[in-house]
Amino acid sequence: MEIGILTEADSGLSPKRAQELGVYLWNPLQEGLKEALAHLLPLYDRVLLLLSQPPIGRHLHLAQALAAENPRLLVYATPFFSAGLALLAEAASLLAKRVEPREMPQALKALEERGRLFLASHNPERLSAQGWLPPGGRAVLGVGFWALYTLEGERIKLPPLPVPQGQLPQTLARFLAQASRGQPLGVRLHLGAKTPSEWRRGLAEAIRKATPVADLFLAPLEKATEEVLGPEGLVAAALPLPG
Repeated sequence: MEIGILTEADSGLSPKRAQELGVYLWNPLQEGLKEALAHLLPLYDRVLLLLSQPPIGRHLHLAQALAAENPRLLVYATPFFSAGLALLAEAASLLAKRVEPREMPQALKALEERGRLFLASHNPERLSAQGWLPPGGRAVLGVGFWALYTLEGERIKLPPLPVPQGQLPQTLARFLAQASRGQPLGVRLHLGAKTPSEWRRGLAEAIRKATPVADLFLAPLEKATEEVLGPEGLVAAALPLPG
């Protein structure tokens, strides 16, 4: 059975990369989810819809309602977002060539459990608005530290780890390497417009030194995530991609 893969444009996948993967992007600002599925469902035996869970994801309830009406629609809700959702879509495109549609959720879950997602920011206003900045956190950020968060299960772990700006690439690379277990990783880094320019090279170099890498993509931080983290924000994800 042939399966089509649809995910949110807020995953940060570029249209070019999505086309290379055979993944369809849904932009809620341009069309409704029901309309997007109406275009895809006639083309495939099944359609897999990858969505981020709330509070980052905002469309899960609608997707579940549509899936209840159409058994050919599979909805996979993940705590991953931004770079993590993009990596999961890439993994789904590879899995679609080797597993049956009914096996896709279980296969994706197994990869997701081995993956890692981190986010960092230096914007006290945005972090405070999310309830993510502990007492005294503003003062710590004011002396050159960044707040580094990890996704644990389905929640952002609090409090964050304060990391000096100059040490963040190496620290992040060490944490991402935990997903490897000797297997090459797919890695995505989504960087806000005001992250330090030297990180674009420093992060990639540090990650390649720390762990085997199959693919490494750097992309701009998508607007929806930048609204949460600020333009200084960074999201990094690693996933053992199917061989």
